[in-house]
Amino acid sequence: MTTPATPEPLQLVVESERLLRIRDYAGALAVCEQALALDPAYAPAWANKARALAIMDRDDEALVAADRALKLNRMSAPAWHARASVLNHRQKWQDALDAYRRAVACDVTFVPSWANTTNVLCKLGQYDEALATSAQAISLNPTFTFAWICQANALVGLGRYDEAIASIDQAIALEPMGAQWLSMKADALDKQRRYDEALAVYDQAIALDPTNTIPWLNKADSLITLGRLAEAMALANYVIDLAHGKPGDIANALACRAWVLYKLNQLDDATQAVTEALSLNPRHASATNTQGLILAQQGRLAQAVEWFERATVNNPVYVPAWVNEGQTLTRLGHYKAALTVLEHATTLAPQHQEAWRNKTWALLELKRYAEALPACEQAQALDPDNGMVWRFKAWALVELKRYVEALAALDRAAQLGEGARQDVASARYWTLRARTLDKLKMKEAARASKERAKALEQTLHRA
Repeated sequence: MTTPATPEPLQLVVESERLLRIRDYAGALAVCEQALALDPAYAPAWANKARALAIMDRDDEALVAADRALKLNRMSAPAWHARASVLNHRQKWQDALDAYRRAVACDVTFVPSWANTTNVLCKLGQYDEALATSAQAISLNPTFTFAWICQANALVGLGRYDEAIASIDQAIALEPMGAQWLSMKADALDKQRRYDEALAVYDQAIALDPTNTIPWLNKADSLITLGRLAEAMALANYVIDLAHGKPGDIANALACRAWVLYKLNQLDDATQAVTEALSLNPRHASATNTQGLILAQQGRLAQAVEWFERATVNNPVYVPAWVNEGQTLTRLGHYKAALTVLEHATTLAPQHQEAWRNKTWALLELKRYAEALPACEQAQALDPDNGMVWRFKAWALVELKRYVEALAALDRAAQLGEGARQDVASARYWTLRARTLDKLKMKEAARASKERAKALEQTLHRA
C-alpha cells in the first residue's frame, strides 16, 4: 500500500489562497502552519498566515508574520497587504495606503490590494482616485465582490447614488447571501431619502443574517431620521443583547442609543450612553460627536468644539463632526475658522446638505454675500424644502440689493415654517422681512413685520 505523499509547501499555500477566497480564515491559517512546519523560511506561507491573522483581528500576530515574510522577500505583495490591513484596522490610513501601494507595486495584478486601496482612499475622502483604483481591481477580476463594494463606496462619496446601487447589485449578484451588501444598498437608498425602500432592504439583510449587527443599527439610523425614536431605541437595545461578547458591536449600539437619547433631549442619559460606548471604543467617532452635540445643547460651546475636533481626529472623514464643529464655531463668532472647517466638509461630502447650509451661514456672517448665494443654492438643490436655507437665501439677496427675489424667498421660507416658532431664528426672519419690505417701499407691511419681530424678541427676553 502506497503512503500518500506529503503536500509540498507550495501546494499548501495554493490551498490557503483558496481558503482565503472562500473566507475560511481559520482553515487558511492552519494550512499555512502546515507549510511552515515543512519549511520555516517559506515566505509565501508567512505572508498568507499574516493575511489570515489580520482578517481575524489578531493584529499583533499578523504584523509579526508579515514582517517575517518581508524579511525573507521584500517584494511579497501579500505580506505588504497584510501589514496594510493591520494599519487600516488601527485607523492609520495614510500608512495603510502607502503599504497597499507597496503591494501593488510588487504585483500589479494583486486585486485585494487594489480594492483595499480604494477602501482607504474613501476613508481619506479621495473619492475620484478611489473610483479609478476600484476600476483597476474590477478590470483585473470582475468576480471579486469586494472590488464592486469599494467602487460603490467611492460613488456614494461622490453623491452618485444610482451608480453606487448598481455596483452593489453586482456584488449581490456574485454573493446573493451577502447581508452586508444588502445593508449597504439600503444605506445608499437612505441617502437618497428613499426611506421606505431602505427599510425594506434592511429587513431583507436582517432576514439573511439576523446575527449581523450592521443592518440592525443602520435600520435604527433610518428610523431616527424618520423621527421613529422609540423603534430606533428598541433596535439599539436589541443589538446590545445580540452583540454579547463583541465590544465593538456593543459600542456601536451604545452610540446609537446615545443619539436617540440626545434626540429625545434626555441629555444625562445620552451622556451615560456615550461614556459606556467610549469605554469600549475610545476612538468611536459617532459617540464622540454626540458628546459634542450634548455640550452644545447645554451652551458649552467651546467644550463642544473640542469634542468635535476629537471626533475628526478619530475619523478624519466623519462628516457630521466636521459640520457640527463648523456650526458651533459660527455660533461662537469664529467665522473664518468655521468656514475653513465647512469647506473641508463640503469637499469630503459634496452631497451633504447641512455642510452647504452651514457654509452659507458662515459666509453670510463674513459679509461675503456673492459667495454665500451659490453655496445656499447648492444646499437648496439638495433639500428644496428647508425653510432655513430659504431664509439664508433671502439674507444674501437683500445684501445684494435683489429685493423682489428676497421677498419671494422669504415667502417660501414662511410656507416652510420660518417665522412661526418662538425662537431667535423666527425673530431674525421677521426683522429681515421688515427690512426687505422697507426697501420695496411697502411701509405698512414693513411696520407690521417690525412689530412682530419686536414682540417676539421681548417674549424671548422675558423667557
